[in-house]
Amino acid sequence: MSFGFKLGDLGLITNLAHSTVQNAKKVCGAHSALAREVNSLHVVLTRLEAEIARPESILSGEGSDEKGKELADLLEDCGRVLRVLKEILEKVCHINLGHGHE
Repeated sequence: MSFGFKLGDLGLITNLAHSTVQNAKKVCGAHSALAREVNSLHVVLTRLEAEIARPESILSGEGSDEKGKELADLLEDCGRVLRVLKEILEKVCHINLGHGHE
């Protein structure tokens, strides 16, 4: 992508979504609303990665810089939310395992 957002950056956010799904499942259960929603986000990010990697992607053609900038902003926000959520889930998981009373 030519708009300052690398495929590797998207890969990092996708991996972050995956680890957040795993933490949500540990803390809330596999069928919790939180785990389902974060899993849905992970699926979307995975599909977006595949789309961006395609040379004929709509994100590579005319107007892609503007679309790409908007997408980069959205992905940055998504990464920020996922980092906060993952941190919260890790703390809750740590407390639930009995390590929070030290």
